[in-house]
Amino acid sequence: MTLNTDILTLLKNEADENYRLFSEKLTPGAKNILGIRIPRLRKIAKDIVKNHDWRFFLNNAQNSYFEEDMLFGMVIGYANMPLTERLSYLQKFIPQINNWAVCDCCCSTFKFAQLYPKEIWNFISTYINSPNEYENRFAIVMMLNFFINEEYISLVLQSFEKVKHNGYYAKMALAWAISVAMVKFEAQTLAFLKNCTLNDWVFNKSIQKICESYRISPELKSYLKRLKRK
Repeated sequence: MTLNTDILTLLKNEADENYRLFSEKLTPGAKNILGIRIPRLRKIAKDIVKNHDWRFFLNNAQNSYFEEDMLFGMVIGYANMPLTERLSYLQKFIPQINNWAVCDCCCSTFKFAQLYPKEIWNFISTYINSPNEYENRFAIVMMLNFFINEEYISLVLQSFEKVKHNGYYAKMALAWAISVAMVKFEAQTLAFLKNCTLNDWVFNKSIQKICESYRISPELKSYLKRLKRK
């Protein structure tokens, strides 16, 4: 038995059929879901990092199941390693993302981005106009989580305009990110929306997401609704 075989056995033993059925409905595109809740997966990932040879796990991952993909990304986030090694594992991980849940849950784990903002920005920017929908979403969600700040807001908004992928989950991530940008940087984001070349669907969905926020004033919501494209 190897570490990876033992972990897969553990995952299968903890599988919950009802949660599997729920997850399948929630995450179209995800394959081979066993049915394990995210907090439990996080605990398993932290145990791998703390008590096992996590490099062996990453180097020998088969990623046959949704939960294995999730663990792979989480271990990259939790393990202590040099940045160059982390980026190498990310390059292996990102093309394997095939659903929003693995993308978003793992991106939220990549808090190392706060330690190396310049390097991580340069890395994720290469995926912003990828022909792969979830590579697009990865870049957008990373920007949303770690780069909507004073230093990067202008670059973030410029990058958002580069997203041309027509996939639903890339477009939804973009609308979500623009709504967060509006909450944090209203003036810059409003100017962006007035002059952007976003397609009509993303533009209107962004306004919808903004107007759903309780942190946006009624006056601004009313104004934005008048900007919606027909």
